[in-house]
Amino acid sequence: MLGTSKNPKYFPNPEKFNPERFSEKEIKSRPAYSFIPFSGGPRKCIGYKFAMMMILNLSAKLLRNYVFETKEKLEDIVLLPYITITPEKPIKFLIKTR
Repeated sequence: MLGTSKNPKYFPNPEKFNPERFSEKEIKSRPAYSFIPFSGGPRKCIGYKFAMMMILNLSAKLLRNYVFETKEKLEDIVLLPYITITPEKPIKFLIKTR
């Protein structure tokens, strides 16, 4: 993400402070995702760590209380390399209480 925010193609003199870069005219002149300020780094979302703790907590509770099974064999699952790894077809799970 830093590469797009500091790309001289979209931001001339990227190291120089220039508030005019964020005027409506300037924003419309560059691609939509050339500036993503809060996705990572020191200024990322302040709730990021809390959200990660909540996801881990929920995952632990689910795994402690339930068994997740699939009838498909791991070798039969085809994964496609998109932005995130995606199964070719939906994977159906059977969820049982412990």
